[in-house]
Amino acid sequence: MKSTSTLASILKVSLASATLLASAALSQAATDRTLILLQENTGNTGLNDYIDGPLEDAVVDFIDNLAEGFETSQFQSLVAGKYQRFVNLSDTRCTRNNLLNELIRQTRDGYDIDLVILGHGTREKLILHEPPSLQINSRFSSRFTFPSIRRLPFVADSGELTGGTRGNIRSLRRDASTLTNGEITAFNLRLVYMCNCWGSTLNDDWIAAGAKVSVGSRFNNFMPEPMINLFFNGFIHGDKRVSEAAHDSFTYSRALWTPIYGDSLADEAHCLGDPTCEAMTMIEQSRPVVLGQRHLIFDDEKQLDVGESKVIRVYANQANKLGHVHLVAGQRYRFQATGNWRKAPWASYVSANGTLPTFWEKNRHAAYNTMALVGEYFNKNNILTYSGRAFRIGTSRTITASRHGFLNLLANENFFAYGDNAGSVRVTITRTQ
Repeated sequence: MKSTSTLASILKVSLASATLLASAALSQAATDRTLILLQENTGNTGLNDYIDGPLEDAVVDFIDNLAEGFETSQFQSLVAGKYQRFVNLSDTRCTRNNLLNELIRQTRDGYDIDLVILGHGTREKLILHEPPSLQINSRFSSRFTFPSIRRLPFVADSGELTGGTRGNIRSLRRDASTLTNGEITAFNLRLVYMCNCWGSTLNDDWIAAGAKVSVGSRFNNFMPEPMINLFFNGFIHGDKRVSEAAHDSFTYSRALWTPIYGDSLADEAHCLGDPTCEAMTMIEQSRPVVLGQRHLIFDDEKQLDVGESKVIRVYANQANKLGHVHLVAGQRYRFQATGNWRKAPWASYVSANGTLPTFWEKNRHAAYNTMALVGEYFNKNNILTYSGRAFRIGTSRTITASRHGFLNLLANENFFAYGDNAGSVRVTITRTQ
């Protein structure tokens, strides 16, 4: 369940934070990416003790349409800037059948898929507009977020697809294979982000269904906004890793919601009888849990797979060569550089190892040779976010990345003296571990 007992406060905070995505700088649409919004907001409004009958139904419908319309509008702003396709599966379109068909279609068309799920859930399932729900499959051993989370026996929903499809998440791939006569056996599913309550209990099911990384709240999610807004603003527009975007969105949202919730605990009904949940504050219950490739970035084509190589031409007369590779802390990379360059018209051509600096030379990195090939870590994919960390490469070197960051390559020279340099080196970067 996504908490709706404080829906008026949620909408107030949501509207205040809406400009984060709307004002984000839009760039040319990324190649071959689709954002699917799976959204069904219908649920308890928290007004059940005060109104009932037709009036309650009218209020539920009004809030449902308001919340879904707001979120849809918010996510449509992402399409123009970063995604080529936006698929809106909201309200009556929020069904397992429609999701399965879109996963098949987008995969068949060669698009990478990010899936956003907004709505309600329990420990065992995500609630859709109509059965079957998206359920866990308890027949598989699972990696629990907390030992106290107990999974109930699997029960198939009604409304199954032709061919005996059940409502669980893991069987989506099997169903795709059946419906396409074996053409689609895996999805191009990259990120799954769930704002519903108990999302962490479904993370491993999405990984089993083929997602690279999945995000869901520990238990109940009492502050879906502005966490949703902040996560995607950071991930898509801020060059943040999934784990970093999740952490930062929670930290900022906690500061906004603490004056409202304080150290309040959720009631027993919200916790579904789980003692760990009952002992945790409403704020901490909302903390997002990340499973899978935690360090994935939006422009993941800049992250190398094991054994993958990229070739970059670095010119001596350019102060920076940024944006081709995102290094991940702990991963190993081999650099090999061929070619020669020179510092000035009167200087001799040298390799990427460079030459010993003279006493009057003031290079960017004083500890390294003049015209040595050097790598720098940048926090974002722009030259204004240098981390202050660098490493010498020369003609050949293997390193273990000491931090996360976008790689900048350069010839070690005085920052203001690149204009009369000449030559270039060809750098091959291979991830070896």
